[in-house]
Amino acid sequence: MQGAGGVEEVAPDLVRDGVLVPGQLDGEQPVEVTGDDGERGVQVDVERHAAGEGVEVEPADATGATGIRHQGLADEITARLRALRPSGPVSVDAGRGRVLDVLQPYIDDLTWRKERGARRAAADIAIAILLGLYECRDDTEEDMLLVRMGLPGAADDLARTVYKKVKSLHLSLPSLADECPEWAWCEES
Repeated sequence: MQGAGGVEEVAPDLVRDGVLVPGQLDGEQPVEVTGDDGERGVQVDVERHAAGEGVEVEPADATGATGIRHQGLADEITARLRALRPSGPVSVDAGRGRVLDVLQPYIDDLTWRKERGARRAAADIAIAILLGLYECRDDTEEDMLLVRMGLPGAADDLARTVYKKVKSLHLSLPSLADECPEWAWCEES
């Protein structure tokens, strides 16, 4: 319900003993927030209506809560990449395809968010993908697919591929010079 000045009023049944009880309005989906590290970002609220989907993007509140944490997501991506194992001899092209299959859902997600105006969330996912690949550069475990493909070169080549896809979306990415010093090609945009 819209109140004066466009502020949403809280229904009385959502307040108990003077405390707001978390709830979910009809047609809205909650977005999980993974902690608070003081960063500023965006909050994304996805609403499904009979006529379709809508995405509302707002600046994060003063606490800096964001829906995407690139380090946590980067760790997830790194773990998924490290879990890839070759089943016998593997060509670089076949290995590249398998790695890109792992990364594709993340690329699809960042594209989806960018198309709906959640540019910061899309950029956070792109950063997480690049950081995830960078973390694999120094791996040495011989039964890992990326190691068999030839590290650090394989991770570097895959990162260039991802970076080109991200740049084609015209997302603004911060410099990764501190996190990825070996990737001078990954310039500030």
